[in-house]
Amino acid sequence: MESAAVSTENLNLFNNSCWDISQKNTNKILTGNKALDNHFGGGISLGQIIELIGNSGTGKTTMCLQLCLNVQIPKDAGGLEGSALFIDSRQDFHPDRLLGLAQELEQQYKHRAPEFKALEMLKKVHYVRCPSLVQLMATVLSCHRHLVDHPDVIIFDYLIHLICFKKVKKPNCPFR
Repeated sequence: MESAAVSTENLNLFNNSCWDISQKNTNKILTGNKALDNHFGGGISLGQIIELIGNSGTGKTTMCLQLCLNVQIPKDAGGLEGSALFIDSRQDFHPDRLLGLAQELEQQYKHRAPEFKALEMLKKVHYVRCPSLVQLMATVLSCHRHLVDHPDVIIFDYLIHLICFKKVKKPNCPFR
């Protein structure tokens, strides 16, 4: 029987300070819904792919827009102070809808983070319109450039839309 190699690093019981542990726990984007945050173990973890599915009008796009804003919550208020890339395949993005959500978030954090302003939040949501599958592929292939400068969250709103219409060419795609 082989003996397992034991590194002295594993034997050190004092590897992590409380600060290290607290920083590991903050790499999550709060959704704004406590039950949903609990389901995801405290929020949506960075570096993961999450797919939101549901019938039309159930709030998938609203959740995506909210995540674009929530990733920006200041660190001293428990957030990541990041930015977002929003990739839109349906071309139905409305900045005033995002502004309305940003104003609500500003009000929610006005006492904990008075510098957290709605118009500043909009500046940290980078928008790409993808009217075709070719444009979508080019955007996906160039996402790494965004990740270098803004390594926080990339949102694809309705990714299947272009793929479905390109392959099936039917308006009643079963994936909708």
